[in-house]
Amino acid sequence: MLETDYTFLKNSCLFISLFIILFTGFSCTPDTLWDIPVKTVKEHLKTSQYTFIEDIDFKEKKIADVRILGPGASFYFSSIFNLTGYPEYAKTLLASTWKNGTKLWQDEAGFIFLTELLKEKEYKLLEAHAHKYLKKIKESINLPEVRKLYIEALYWQNKDEAVLAAIHQFFPDTGELYQKDPEITLFQAVAECRLQKKGWEQTFTEFVLQSESSLLHSRAYQFIILDPERFSSFDMGMQQFLLAKSFLATGYLSKALPLIESFIEKSDPEILQKSSIINELGRTYLSLGEHKRGLQFLDTLSKTISGRGNLDALEMAGRITRKDKKYREAALYLKPVYQQTNDPLQRDRAAWFYLDCILELSTKRFLDDMVSYSRQWNDPGYFDD
Repeated sequence: MLETDYTFLKNSCLFISLFIILFTGFSCTPDTLWDIPVKTVKEHLKTSQYTFIEDIDFKEKKIADVRILGPGASFYFSSIFNLTGYPEYAKTLLASTWKNGTKLWQDEAGFIFLTELLKEKEYKLLEAHAHKYLKKIKESINLPEVRKLYIEALYWQNKDEAVLAAIHQFFPDTGELYQKDPEITLFQAVAECRLQKKGWEQTFTEFVLQSESSLLHSRAYQFIILDPERFSSFDMGMQQFLLAKSFLATGYLSKALPLIESFIEKSDPEILQKSSIINELGRTYLSLGEHKRGLQFLDTLSKTISGRGNLDALEMAGRITRKDKKYREAALYLKPVYQQTNDPLQRDRAAWFYLDCILELSTKRFLDDMVSYSRQWNDPGYFDD
């Protein structure tokens, strides 16, 4: 989940708005804050000099008095207290803003307050406050993350029926699990497994196949092997693949490599059509410097598989060949990828590697191809270099 980094304050437009609220249009009566003239406090804030806080005894002074500076002051000072090493005071102001602040500050403070509760593993409180947020805040860019926080709070409390109900409500099944946040899919798979829902193995398998390797896969593997009966629900190939994804996620690439090769060789080609595993295999070859082995495997695979799997194998074969500075051969692998793929991200990626190879071979051909293929680019900025 998210780390609390007050990204809201890093957005320049919002920060300027906050600055205006803090330093214009509010009353200076009373004219002191924590026995410091308000004018002096304002000067400290304008220059980001926060050390004055260290000299204040907050056992004697009320943190909440910061509200005299105007709307948003409590939220703003929560970040200052966090930066200056007073996380307990920061949390107090966040909670206060979440409870009593105006709509803008309430939304942002509530979101950060929820992420703090997750970090502290206060799952019961997280569930309660996330539920309140979802009832109170109807429009916000934070809503998808808050929905996920709510589901995660339920998940860690083993409230599996509620987990599945919330996922169904907030992240309805489109028939394509890989389009969901991978962690949401993992929550769904684990909840279904713990409830022994029919088909839980399929949800788990799709999560493993359709999402890029991450620490989620290490978590998934540790969950599965805790129960021998649960682990035996998968065939030997999928058991090895679960282990391989865990190895990839934790950096044990040389251990993962033969397991992935074996899985791909034995798998139904249809299984590979929506999987990221061929791309991950190619990147593993590159990371380990196993170029000859990788090119041989991927070239052979490209001749035995069709569809997206074929294009993934060709792309990675081209990238490995390019790494070996065999630019003519690499271009031959890459050209059909950007010509045939329906994935705009893959098209841009393959076109970039192709053009990079052509540039090494012929400046004139590069310029001609650049003009020709620029009409097909999804993100022109990708080619700025």
